[in-house]
Amino acid sequence: SRKEQRIIRSHASRGRAKRRQRPQLKSWILQRDGSPSLVDDQYTSIPPRVGWDLSFFDFPIEIQPYMQGELSLALSPLREALYPPEICLQVDPASSSWTTALLTDSVYLHCTLFSVEAYLEICLRKSHGPLTHFYFQKTLRLLQDRLDTPGDPLSISDPTIMVVSVLGLTAEVTGDSVAAQKHMKGLRKMVDLRGGLEMLRFDNSRLPAKVCRIDLVLALRFGIEPVFFNSAIPWRSFVGHGLIRKSKGAPADNGDLSEVLNTLDKRLTNVWNDLKEFSQICNLASQTPHKLSPNIFSEIMISIYYRLLSLKFEDDPVAEAIRVAMMAFGSGIFFQWRGIKQRLEFLDHLSQTSLLNLRKSQIRLPQLLILWLLVVQISAFSQLPPENDLRLWVNDIVSQLPISDWKQGRQMLKSVVWIDYCHDKLLDQVWPETTKSP
Repeated sequence: SRKEQRIIRSHASRGRAKRRQRPQLKSWILQRDGSPSLVDDQYTSIPPRVGWDLSFFDFPIEIQPYMQGELSLALSPLREALYPPEICLQVDPASSSWTTALLTDSVYLHCTLFSVEAYLEICLRKSHGPLTHFYFQKTLRLLQDRLDTPGDPLSISDPTIMVVSVLGLTAEVTGDSVAAQKHMKGLRKMVDLRGGLEMLRFDNSRLPAKVCRIDLVLALRFGIEPVFFNSAIPWRSFVGHGLIRKSKGAPADNGDLSEVLNTLDKRLTNVWNDLKEFSQICNLASQTPHKLSPNIFSEIMISIYYRLLSLKFEDDPVAEAIRVAMMAFGSGIFFQWRGIKQRLEFLDHLSQTSLLNLRKSQIRLPQLLILWLLVVQISAFSQLPPENDLRLWVNDIVSQLPISDWKQGRQMLKSVVWIDYCHDKLLDQVWPETTKSP
């Protein structure tokens, strides 16, 4: 009857109204209540572009034929270097303000040419050639001319900040700590003159994250104190639970591990929970078409690393080992250029020191947690001798666990925190040969 149909429709509409809305992620970098969701409509999955016909673009300087290949590389493959395609959406470079700046700003154009040349030389293990040196000197000269006119809006414009950002990132990749620190100090001054990080987002939504990323990588590479978020930091859990539905095949939480986590500083536990949620999101993204936007990827990792760098547990070897292991865990995803395994010297030092202090303490911990701490930190090292004491420690722990092969060990480690596409490959490098499947 019509009356019954109305009752059914009424119940259905009430059910929809009561249905819980999936939580939206607010910006951690901008620190503003009510800031918009980081999921931007411009981030849609695109097929890879095969080459670029740059003859249709009007650049601020005359582009020579040899420059076209370098600019094409900057528009596509180098972007993948910073946003892993396994888990992140690949944005059409033509719609990016970073591409627009190439067409309007000669300083940024020369800086891009320099960074591409430097990147290629590192990939080929070559020293700086004359062309790289020319682009670098040209960039510095044009940049200095702009900065010598402080009243000019261009001196703190987005393109100028982008130039200093690229110079800082290139200095990190080439291992020039002095230059990197100078660029970071200049970057902080420019951001302050603009009114803070939140004022950078209007024309270029990814610029605040780029600036923070450079700040963090310099801290992990050289031990330089971060210039942003070095005082007031929000310690609550940022990602929060419930962003994804738990898969039926997801590993169950480890009870022994939960007992250890409950004894830790609440601030550290919040970061752990965020990292675990992020790893589950990454595993889902790598297996489905549902990828992370560059903004969400950057916001989560930046929130994790600033908090971890601000914490120190000199009198608690367990908490310190977990803190450093979490930094090592994400370093291969967030701070490595594709094709280049950068040496993060300061993080390497922290890892070896924290593991040594943990072993000296003789504190009894679940064997699986010790194995996880060892695997994620050893795999983050750029170089480690085959018979290093830490590798022997791994062999000893594996022999005490009910593990018959690599696959079983991987499954156990997944119950801690694990990102399949990244850490499966790293695990293979440190796993004892005696328990690898033939």
